[in-house]
Parts: sequence; structure tokens; C-alpha cells
Amino acid sequence: MPQSARGVWDFSLIRIPSRYLDAMRRSLLSGVLVFLMVMVGVAPPASADTQTARTWAGAAQLAGEDGSLWQPTYRAGLKRSGPISVTTDTFPNDGDPQQAMAVFASYGNNKRGFTILEKFADTAWAADPEPDRAAAPLGTFTVRLGDPDTSIAIRAEVSANCYLPKDLVNPAPPPSNFRCSKADVKRYGATLTMTAKPPSTMTAPGTTDVVIQSRGISFKQLMRIASNLQQIMG
Repeated sequence: MPQSARGVWDFSLIRIPSRYLDAMRRSLLSGVLVFLMVMVGVAPPASADTQTARTWAGAAQLAGEDGSLWQPTYRAGLKRSGPISVTTDTFPNDGDPQQAMAVFASYGNNKRGFTILEKFADTAWAADPEPDRAAAPLGTFTVRLGDPDTSIAIRAEVSANCYLPKDLVNPAPPPSNFRCSKADVKRYGATLTMTAKPPSTMTAPGTTDVVIQSRGISFKQLMRIASNLQQIMG
């Protein structure tokens, strides 16, 4: 990404050599924007606090006891790049425990990797996941979470960044019948969203909204990342 002399991102300097690189770049910019928004804690200053953790167990402790985080155990051979960012509600109402508003981690690099963004389902996002203008639906798929004997079926929405509008400045939304293919997940990058639920009351508390944004990995790998999330309680 080009920068000006003062270190400010200058989007006017971007040159797009092809339709493929255009879609990939907008996908990567989406992930960067999410990272920056989470790191600065885009929320009222008096009600949110952002810290970092070196492990998912440490992130769960920062997130509080009113929900569960989900750690990627299958990572498609990718290493985490940097710490886990945890933004919490530090002034909950009526004496309730603090709740996770945005938990962010990134794996791999700009060419091949994924980011995962989580929050407790009954808490507002500290930073909404950045939508990608190239995103179009792929479909709804079933993800099974938990041990085989106690697993629970979760419905996951998957979209890929395969829609390439002619007008990149003011792009029109995809036509209602426009769909991406599974091959587009690796070609252009994709987003998977779901609400992870503990498999039983014994493994409560809470449900968690999960957003996984991928780049350079296949549909099969993306689904495997989602289905191998491991519950980490605060």
C-alpha cells in the first residue's frame, strides 16, 4: 500500500493491473481496515478498552466470563502474525461482567492467510466488520463444532469477492441472482460468518459471532478452519 510522506495511507496511488489483483487488493484492504478499527477500539472512549494477548487462553481471560471465545486449531499451516487484540465493554450496565466487543487475530500474510474476528453475541461490535464491495453470496453451509460425540450443527454464510463491478468508484450491488463459486474462494478471497454455540449447557456460557476473512486458501480449507474452532472460556 503506498504511503504519503507523512505516513498516511494514500489510496489515490493504487494502480490496479488486472481484475484479479483488484479483487484481491480490496479484500486485503478490508482486512486491514478491520484490524485498524479494532486496534484503536472504534467505540465511545469511556465504554471500551483494547488490550492484547499472546495466547487464546489469555484473550479469553481479557474477554471476561460472560461468553466463550473460539480458537482456530486448524490453521492451514499458517502461523499467527502478531498478538490477539481484545476490545471489551469496561463499563457494563447493572454490574454485569465485562463482555467482548471485538477479538481479532490474523494468520499468514497478505497473499495467503485469514483473519478471525469474534464478539459475544449479545454485545455490539466495537468495530463492525468492514464489508467488501466485491462480495457476492456463495451459499449457506453446515459447520459442526465440538467433539464428535457432542458436536452441534451451525449454519455458516459464505461469500466470495468475485463480483467485479465496472464502476469501482460507485459500484452497484451484485444482481440478486449473482453467485460466486467455491473456486472463487481461493481466487479472490472470501468471508464466512456464523454464530458459534456451546454444544451443551455444560460447556456454556454464551454464543459468539464469528467472522473469518480468507485470502489465498481454498473453500475446503476455509470450512475446515471454521469447523475446527475450539471453545475457550474466560
